[in-house]
Amino acid sequence: MPTRPIASIFAALLVIACAPTARAHDAAAPVARVQAVQPSRPTTVYELRLWVDLPLILASGIISSSWLLRNELAPPHCAPQCDPSVLASFDRPFAGRYDSGARLVSDLGVGAVVAGSAALLLIDGGFVDLAVGAETLLVTSAVAVVTMMGVRRSRPLAYGDEAPLSARLEGNATLSFPSGHTANAFAATLVAFHMLRARHARSAMP
Repeated sequence: MPTRPIASIFAALLVIACAPTARAHDAAAPVARVQAVQPSRPTTVYELRLWVDLPLILASGIISSSWLLRNELAPPHCAPQCDPSVLASFDRPFAGRYDSGARLVSDLGVGAVVAGSAALLLIDGGFVDLAVGAETLLVTSAVAVVTMMGVRRSRPLAYGDEAPLSARLEGNATLSFPSGHTANAFAATLVAFHMLRARHARSAMP
């Protein structure tokens, strides 16, 4: 007869002992579910479709490479020294200017911007993001080259005698607009900004 009260007491103690564990498990379950539904950082921002992107990259690369033939074009029609009076008033202060040092600084600056953008995309997003960035830069460069060769606007150096005669008689002296340096630097900066912003949407950085 005394075994029934002892058994009842033992069962009550077992229930009391197990209750905190059950409550702790129930409390942890919603946390686990919340953590499971939290979005993780996307592995890629854009998706490449090779049947579209590969021909576009190849075509843009071929068009951009035509820049290497720029000196095969005819020189400015007014070479070797053009008349600055035919220019608009806002262009005349820059007519005839030539500085080989400034040109080198410009080349190095654009190279640094493009290299920095490529490094950011590769480190943060891998080869897919780098490929998208390269495609953006190639398309921009192709559009700029086609426009320059269509417009054929003479460079400032063609309106003076500061530049060497050989530079004023080159086909490159007619490719002033649009600026290839500006186009490429802007494209590299913009693609890096948008890719990083899409990947880190909750970042405090702008």
